[in-house]
Amino acid sequence: MAINNSCPPDLSSGDTTQKTLRRAPAEMGLYGPEDIIGDARKGKRDLLPLSKSACFSDICDGIYPKPVKLGHHSLWLVADIHAFLHAVSLGEFA
Repeated sequence: MAINNSCPPDLSSGDTTQKTLRRAPAEMGLYGPEDIIGDARKGKRDLLPLSKSACFSDICDGIYPKPVKLGHHSLWLVADIHAFLHAVSLGEFA
């Protein structure tokens, strides 16, 4: 799986291929967008309190870890997200 260092696309476009992978299983070591920003309609809590567009904007700005691409899908390594959250808890990010 290659890492894509470019800015990820906006996944809110309604692309039908995105619907095929709405949530990546954390047991596989991957988080999908719903796992990170939550889904209030499904009662899923967020790891990062922001909208999908704000999340991708902050990724482009280098604030949050970049996702890996699996086809048209942006997924994050669980270890990357947990390391980021740990750094935030230690006050390493403002």
